[in-house]
Amino acid sequence: MWYRTGPLAMKVNCVSPSDLSVDELSAWNAILRDVPAFRSPYLSPGWAKLVGRSRPDSTVVVFRKDDQPVGFLPVQRSTGHTALPLGGPICDYQSLIARDDVQLDARLALDELKVKRIDFTGLTDAHPCCAPHIKTQDLGMVVDVSNGWDAYVENRRAAGSSVLKRVRKKYKKMKAECTNVEFSAFTHNKDDFKTLMDWKRDQWRRTGSIDIMSKPWINQVISDSFDVSDNGFGGELFTLKADGQLVAALYALKLDKILHAWFVGYSRDYETYSPGLILFTETLKAMAESGYEQLDLGGGEYQFKQSLATQTRMAGPGFIGSSNLATYSRSLQYEVRSIVESLPLGCVRSWPAKAMRRMDIWRGMSESNSR
Repeated sequence: MWYRTGPLAMKVNCVSPSDLSVDELSAWNAILRDVPAFRSPYLSPGWAKLVGRSRPDSTVVVFRKDDQPVGFLPVQRSTGHTALPLGGPICDYQSLIARDDVQLDARLALDELKVKRIDFTGLTDAHPCCAPHIKTQDLGMVVDVSNGWDAYVENRRAAGSSVLKRVRKKYKKMKAECTNVEFSAFTHNKDDFKTLMDWKRDQWRRTGSIDIMSKPWINQVISDSFDVSDNGFGGELFTLKADGQLVAALYALKLDKILHAWFVGYSRDYETYSPGLILFTETLKAMAESGYEQLDLGGGEYQFKQSLATQTRMAGPGFIGSSNLATYSRSLQYEVRSIVESLPLGCVRSWPAKAMRRMDIWRGMSESNSR
């Protein structure tokens, strides 16, 4: 199907992640390699193929110019009129993936997908065509260790952050009071991985959060990621142990020399030592020593993220839609949210945003039989 936008002629078609051609994979990986803003595991073909193995409705919209692939948009079906980010509630970042000088109109994907609207939960501004569709701007926290550990320590000192100093004291105290304290980087211990996942599910139950692993397809994606190795894409586990048991664990997705913190947990028996912070700082040191460049901590206004991060990344919820009732309904939701957030209503101001996020999680978890 051919669409024309001004002087441009684009061919847009949908492809299952498993059916991406060699040329399409090569073009996609070239964009990730050459454009730093796209260097995230969630924006890689490895992520698309990983999710595609567990969701039959996984789709990549491919944009072609002069019969060459120039843009990619990974999605999954939600309802008959809406598409969602590929990976739903376990995908932190989304974007239309193309070089800046490639002019694309993401709305061209709507007809090919046969949907009225494409919703996003963490749309980045990595491509100029995405920025206008971000309705609420959030920030992802990123730690840059590309210049080495000493340079990072100096960066935090110059920024006025004492987090590393505090953590060193906690770690020293832990080593003095516990036996066999050991940090392990880039490990693939399946028992530790399982313990971390059990911690997360217990945490969700205790806090009344949605247990996303209750969905078999999500559980499968997470499990498969631990063993996958696909053109620099995969998973890495970091652990902190003491007294012969696991104290804290961090599981991150990887794309070449970029890591994205995905799941982190710790034993509540050791929380007095701040084991999570110890784990993060030791992970960053190990990354710097191994030639890794960045650890993306994701979004969320958490103090520990702000104290560790050296830079931010723009990402936020939004949507792309044509002129129809489904688009108008979504626009109205964001307008109501904006109005409530501008009023002096205390904690009530956050209710619409929380309600929309919770609904997006449920929608992202749901499965569709459509292709």
